[in-house]
Amino acid sequence: PEVATGNGDDHNSDVGEAAGRGRNGGGVGGAVVAGVAAAATTAAWGGRHWPPNPNGKETHTTTYPPEQWPTTKRSAMRYEQRQHQAQQQQQQQQQQQLRDDIFVYYPEKKAYRLQNIGYTLHDNGSICVVYFNEPKKLNRWTRNCIAEISLVLEHLNQDDTIKAVVWTGKGNRAFSSGAAWEINPSFSSTSTVRQAYQAKGLMGGSDDLALKNLTLSFLQFPKPSICAVNGLCVGGAVNFAWFYHDIVIATHTARFMYPFASLGITPELGSSLFLPKTVGITRAKAMFLLGHWVTAHEAMAFGLLNYVVPPEILKPKSLEIARRLRRCSQTSIKLTKQLVIDGLGGMTQIAKVLDRENSTITKAIQSPETMARMAAFQAKHATAKHATGTGTRGSSDSNSSSRGKETTTMKRSKKIKQSNMKRGNTRYRCSAQTELQSAAAELRSRL
Repeated sequence: PEVATGNGDDHNSDVGEAAGRGRNGGGVGGAVVAGVAAAATTAAWGGRHWPPNPNGKETHTTTYPPEQWPTTKRSAMRYEQRQHQAQQQQQQQQQQQLRDDIFVYYPEKKAYRLQNIGYTLHDNGSICVVYFNEPKKLNRWTRNCIAEISLVLEHLNQDDTIKAVVWTGKGNRAFSSGAAWEINPSFSSTSTVRQAYQAKGLMGGSDDLALKNLTLSFLQFPKPSICAVNGLCVGGAVNFAWFYHDIVIATHTARFMYPFASLGITPELGSSLFLPKTVGITRAKAMFLLGHWVTAHEAMAFGLLNYVVPPEILKPKSLEIARRLRRCSQTSIKLTKQLVIDGLGGMTQIAKVLDRENSTITKAIQSPETMARMAAFQAKHATAKHATGTGTRGSSDSNSSSRGKETTTMKRSKKIKQSNMKRGNTRYRCSAQTELQSAAAELRSRL
């Protein structure tokens, strides 16, 4: 806290002048005068609310500890400004820190810690911003991530405090690079939880390649949902962004792409129905078959986006729209969303489309051509994994909470692997080739 400036301009001019004379007068006498003035001020205020108005009634609401009592009105105002700024900074830090604690509700309600997704709460918990939280791997969709999307969605549905939701990706590069197509996926949730969610139609099994249950769950989600695309968006994540939500916002650097033809697979997540109805049959076929990148402005012109904004405006714009939707009638929003789905044939018709997508993509994966393309895709990612020395997060049927920093040994091992790859050491190339062959054999045996 500041001391009196003593320039005579303050609210208590007599005390200010006395303190000023004490500060500027010099010597012991000046110090005594300043001390007496400060003591008189302290005695007059008595540690109560500051300052009292001329009528003798206290109008201020801030109480200061004795060692921080301001000596002028100006210093008190500055003190309050600093306190307000500190509180704002603390709130911003709390909002920026991702939370990973949710509840799973089936077969019984219990706590769960997310591995691939995080979230923040805003406006007293009424708005939730959900993040795909693997920015170093372009927020890819592992099987565990897809399972956690279902867990988070049900948590949002059960929490009555949350009135609006925003989905986005962590980092500036990618919203999501799409499915990881793992051969041996690992999960952080238990098989009991996953089976309970599958029994209620909230999560798909290993044979639900088109993500039928996840798609139907999002289409029936009763609360306002906003998608904020912060970077590149590939494959199933494109369908997630364009068709799962009520409002879609993207940065002008965002771009979208379907890699179906290059991988040898077919449309999923209901895109064979939603995309032609939105952009037309001819343009939809071009997007599916050519697999070219679609810019944010092109998607806006096609009617697939509501807003295109600069990257620094994406989050504020999303929160602004979420607040507007939160203030609207929730009953009206829920019923309107149902009417829009009914206009597409209703949930029964959409479920039939998703069943056809599942059967078609299964048929495509069983072809030798697609198996070869998938094996090449796995080899590419296996080589990248060996080059960086990283593995998958989580463990099978366990909810591990140990996510500490890498040890010195792990960092040293990573540097050695990277240097060996740069020198052309064939040992890791052979390892990648071996993993490719085993992945292909595993895929053939499963099919």
